[in-house]
Amino acid sequence: MTTLSNPFTAIEPRRQQRRFNLHAIAWCLLGIVAANSATAQSYRYASQFGTTGSGTLNFPNDVQIDHVSHNIVVSFFDYAGGILFGLGTIYSLYVNSMLLGVLSGVENQHGANGLYWSLIVPHGVIELTAFTIAAAAGLSLADALVRARPRPRAQVLREHGRRSVAVVLGTIPLLVVAGTIEGFVTPSSASIPVKLAVAPISGALLAAYLLRGRPGAADGRFGK
Repeated sequence: MTTLSNPFTAIEPRRQQRRFNLHAIAWCLLGIVAANSATAQSYRYASQFGTTGSGTLNFPNDVQIDHVSHNIVVSFFDYAGGILFGLGTIYSLYVNSMLLGVLSGVENQHGANGLYWSLIVPHGVIELTAFTIAAAAGLSLADALVRARPRPRAQVLREHGRRSVAVVLGTIPLLVVAGTIEGFVTPSSASIPVKLAVAPISGALLAAYLLRGRPGAADGRFGK
């Protein structure tokens, strides 16, 4: 039975896992930057993602409060897309990062929009990290399938799948916390500075969670 696992320590070797994490981050950032730049050039691009392109979204109607179950589904698609040799994972990253880039472009066309970021950043730090970790697991699965020969790919899928599924399960606590923040902090009457302050706090707790169990974590050293 697959047990809940720290998503940073479930797959070995660690150096190889780091490479997939960086690839997932790169794809995510590429989508955000590309969509943000395209939106700045023409709001017709924004309309393709369901926004009006008017530069004023109707909160919270346009940016819905996601349920934890929805985030888990996104995380699952980020991972499961690896079965399609990574194409499904890249597409899932593309859709979600493009949407964030478009929304950010629309809402910040006249400068930083504090209200917008107070609705995104508090839960986004943890949520985007969870999605990226799941996508990295999907890319590692795709890599294993590509390099499987001469071994049967079905056998490689079973062996690698057991390890990488542990990574996806390890993101569930992250998504629960992100969903809780999104459900209670985001729609609350707290001021914008208070909501924004949640981001560094959640980020610090996230780092502590991800670093637990890594070699050298107890005495200040980290495995290479």
